[in-house]
Amino acid sequence: MHRRTFLTAIAVGLSGLQRLSAARQSAAEHRWPALQKLLDEYVISGKLAGAAAAVSYGGSPLAYLGAGRIALDASAPFDESSICRIYSMSKPVTGIAAMMLVEAGKLRLDQPVADVIPEWRSLRVAVNPRTSLDSRPATKVMTMRHLLTHTSGLAYWTPLSGADAVPSAYRARGITPGNYGTRLNRPGYGPQANGLEDMIERLAELPLISEPGTTYQYSVGLDVMGLVIERVSGKPLAAYFRERIFEPLQMTSTGFQVSTDHVSRLTTNYNVTPGGLQPTDARDSSAWSKPSTLPAGGAGLVSTARDFARFGAMLLGNGRLEGVQILRPDTVRLACSNLLPAGVAYDGGGFGAGMRVTLKGGDHRAGSAGALSWGGAAGTLWMIEPARGGNMVFMSQHMPPETYPIWFDVRGAIEADLIKRPV
Repeated sequence: MHRRTFLTAIAVGLSGLQRLSAARQSAAEHRWPALQKLLDEYVISGKLAGAAAAVSYGGSPLAYLGAGRIALDASAPFDESSICRIYSMSKPVTGIAAMMLVEAGKLRLDQPVADVIPEWRSLRVAVNPRTSLDSRPATKVMTMRHLLTHTSGLAYWTPLSGADAVPSAYRARGITPGNYGTRLNRPGYGPQANGLEDMIERLAELPLISEPGTTYQYSVGLDVMGLVIERVSGKPLAAYFRERIFEPLQMTSTGFQVSTDHVSRLTTNYNVTPGGLQPTDARDSSAWSKPSTLPAGGAGLVSTARDFARFGAMLLGNGRLEGVQILRPDTVRLACSNLLPAGVAYDGGGFGAGMRVTLKGGDHRAGSAGALSWGGAAGTLWMIEPARGGNMVFMSQHMPPETYPIWFDVRGAIEADLIKRPV
């Protein structure tokens, strides 16, 4: 084939693909006009560089919507294939990975964590976690259930933690899983733990903020579960995720690192400032384009709207997607049930294996009874509603996520579209 003929064929092929993509986008906009309008408004107003959504209700095919670009300095559109830092949306993935080991009989929900992490056989509890690190011996046993449901007594450092003594000690001692790149250089942040083993050793030197199994407190529990998975499975966390979840579900753009052949689809993450959007992790120099030194099961993954919708579809399918079964239906039901210890309350309803569970009679802003959901620190959202056959993923890249009421805006737009065609 002559070079000119070859190039013409490529151009024609690309043009056809573009027309097909445009037609699919147009159909999605027609089915979800309120949601598309919301995405457009967030971009046009300058609040976001771009955003994308994947949505399906009532068994309809997934619709993909997008607006804007993957970065302010890029021409590539922000769509269902754009790679985003999902931060805490990593937690449901880690939860499901742990439930696979439960299903295999290699782990038990109420098994002591010290069975797998003997470094934690002598845990202590802070006398007053807000003011000091003074502590006493723990009287209760930390279990795998506690790690999955944020009831272990462990803490978390986030900018919302304030000046409380224990979370501040996490920051100073580099117990900051999910914190990467230039964000590590902020004042008050100590050198980050070099791997999960190092993180566990540093945590062993600090007290818990409460007795295990007594209080819900957002924590690094799912990051600790990452080490449990490694030790029980005998595989690095990234390999376990890839072999047991991502490859079977064809989540080809999800992982702890963006591969070189996918880096052109990586978005830029922005800080929202009074002066506008300022890059905090630029796509062309992203920390996620390099190997992770601290694979954070609680906050370290990147993914796309397409990929994470497949994860949701698997759960809606009772562990099965397109003929591939990765979990038994009874294991899915257990993972998606309220696993909180007796007597422990969570103001969002119930809590399953790394994800919120909406309870009957509870707060239905997070979906109907039985809905599962969680979000991420860069403005990403995920929810499935089994009772309505609902599957929704929203992706943007901005911090802090509470800058905008995106959760309520997205939910409101979806409900507005569903009113026109009830499920």
